[in-house]
Amino acid sequence: LLRFAIVLLAFQLTLGQVAGIGLGGVGIVAATLGATFLFTVTLGRLIGVDRKLAQLIAAGTSICGASAIVATNIVTDARDEDVTYAVAAITLFGTIAMLGFPLLAPVFGLDQHAFGLWAGASIHEVAQVIGAGFQNGTLAGETATVAKLTRVAMLAPMVIALGLMARRGGTDASGA
Repeated sequence: LLRFAIVLLAFQLTLGQVAGIGLGGVGIVAATLGATFLFTVTLGRLIGVDRKLAQLIAAGTSICGASAIVATNIVTDARDEDVTYAVAAITLFGTIAMLGFPLLAPVFGLDQHAFGLWAGASIHEVAQVIGAGFQNGTLAGETATVAKLTRVAMLAPMVIALGLMARRGGTDASGA
């Protein structure tokens, strides 16, 4: 049901709304998603985190929080404990970001559009993005929401890519 709801949410996103954040905004969202995923998986490997857990955390951080973790687990087939840990970590850090980002906007001199892109491209859950975005104004909230939904729309291609990598590397996404 959660996966279906996320798909429906992404379908609400129109090309006009995506165009509203601009080509540069879409580029920022895509680059942030890819870089965050790769950085998280690489950092996980460097500090000895199980590859499946690192992929779950990377998906949750880079795409859309718990929904991405659940969807990614279809491919990774991680232990239930890893899924729970990933969801808890993403929820905790996303909540900190939701409360902290609006306080940092004036420090960094971000206008509403720039803040909305930043929040939408980096905060984990849709509700957290909306909560943070609208704290800095209507334009910031709308921009953050569209940027976030653009990330959510990238969930399916990311899970498909992980599935193809798992297929190429073995029986699961850990490459075993």
